[in-house]
Amino acid sequence: MRTLISAILCVAVFTAAHAQQPAQKIGYVDADYVLQQLPALKKAEKDLQDHQGQLKAQMDAKMTEYQNKEKAYLALPATTPDVTKRANERELQTLAQNLQTFQQEAQASVQRKTETLLAPLYKQVNDAVQTVAKENGYTFIIRENLGPEADILLFVDEKFNINDLVLKKLGVVTPAPAPKQ
Repeated sequence: MRTLISAILCVAVFTAAHAQQPAQKIGYVDADYVLQQLPALKKAEKDLQDHQGQLKAQMDAKMTEYQNKEKAYLALPATTPDVTKRANERELQTLAQNLQTFQQEAQASVQRKTETLLAPLYKQVNDAVQTVAKENGYTFIIRENLGPEADILLFVDEKFNINDLVLKKLGVVTPAPAPKQ
């Protein structure tokens, strides 16, 4: 009898403790969509385009120099001494190597610039998601749209979409969606 009462008491305590736990609240956010709405992204994209334009202009100048030297080399008369030809060949080879090195450095520079410009924006979005989650009592926030092969959400109820809350937290006003007909 004591065992039965103890078992009933344990079940009652467990049930009461479990019932007092708050319900899990799960939301989701399309961080890329939120990022695209930030006015600062447009400035970052322009800065990146400007940087790429500068690098392209430098690359074009180096390419033009190489092409001009190559034309001059090919136009050398057959009577040109071998020493002069070899010197021109070495110069062309050095210019070609410099072009390749510059191209690799330019790619690395664009990558660094992209990371430098976007990192603060990603942090801003992440911080806003964290704040919205805490202020609205979410237990979990799941990222939507990781890519065509990596979607996590197979079904979503729009009432759990926190994109607009995050945008509001970031101070971004989005136009109201058009009414469905």
